[in-house]
Amino acid sequence: MKKYLFLALLMATASLQAQITTDNPTVDRGSRSATITRIALDDEYTYVLIEYITPRRCDDCWVSLSSNTRLSALADGTSKRVISWGVYNDGEPKELELDERYSTTADRRYVLFMVFPRLEPGITTINIVEHTSAGTGWAWNGVHINNPKGIARRSKGDRSSRSGSMPDRPGSGSAPEEGTSRQGQFTVEATGTCFALTPQGHLATCYHVVSDATAIRIRGIGGDFSRTYSARVIINDKNNDLAIIKISDPDFTTLGQLPYSIASSLSDVGEEVFTLGYPLNAVMGDEIKLTNGIISSRTGFQGDASSYQLSVAVYPGNSGGPLFNASGDVVGVVNARLLESATYAVKTPYLQTLAQSADGIALPTSGSLADLTLPQKVKQLRNFIYIIEIDW
Repeated sequence: MKKYLFLALLMATASLQAQITTDNPTVDRGSRSATITRIALDDEYTYVLIEYITPRRCDDCWVSLSSNTRLSALADGTSKRVISWGVYNDGEPKELELDERYSTTADRRYVLFMVFPRLEPGITTINIVEHTSAGTGWAWNGVHINNPKGIARRSKGDRSSRSGSMPDRPGSGSAPEEGTSRQGQFTVEATGTCFALTPQGHLATCYHVVSDATAIRIRGIGGDFSRTYSARVIINDKNNDLAIIKISDPDFTTLGQLPYSIASSLSDVGEEVFTLGYPLNAVMGDEIKLTNGIISSRTGFQGDASSYQLSVAVYPGNSGGPLFNASGDVVGVVNARLLESATYAVKTPYLQTLAQSADGIALPTSGSLADLTLPQKVKQLRNFIYIIEIDW
């Protein structure tokens, strides 16, 4: 179901800065046995992620959730009844039945989720209480969350049309208007990573990074992070979470000759890979960040053939960044993380297909970095990977 796919991606996505998400929210008073670790909102649902550790000594351990569990907003008194719940421990959401007992193991950590209808914009404090016939159950009172009024803007306009069907692979979408929003003011609502596809200013990133953008800026061209360039979406593929944008700033000239190719063949399990990007740049700074690992699987979440699963660590802001093989050529586009257990990247043949659907985009077919050490590769590659800033 849609809510479970979105849950898996949203609750651990590599671009949480682009979501209405609160990690480790402050709780005035709550159950000691379970801790709320994340609350996230989209246009339809409110997701609550909790960690539950069973007692060390118990012969008959079990866990359950009442169908009368409610989320209430302190500001206006509205109440939302739980829709569903489940467990995350196997690496993907598994739905459990409400009002049913499930056996658990003593002294084990479980990652559980609850799904409620969406909160109204502007709610910042909530209660989550499980109502049972015995008068016991989980309860968290005074949960402080970040639910800005801006979510209302995200749910209006083109959002409803985007949620419908899209063209088959590759898809294409309309571009936001060039320039800045709100009478010339640009507010950085979200950031991600993008990378060069052509010297003429074509860049690749993820669809979910730019899908709500009213204006886009690029920083870091030529190593100058004080200068920004306006850009626009020229084509996207919602199904595969890819987008190609182009620098539209009149002061832009060229990105220079790209030192890498966009791989047309698939990588194998066990191949060494690395990514470069700008995670959490608001707190971690503008210096590019390197993480590396291997390809763990040639399929992604729930067997998705369009993605790789990786052992590469990524963080909010890595979305849209390139995944390189040991030769320094691009083999994927980083787009999601499932908790701490897996990272996913869209395979480059899907990016090539998207580029072929846009007239005039000729992707690089040869690279020049194979004989360099990793530090030498990074010194050259960082000149072609940029920060993308989004205004909603």
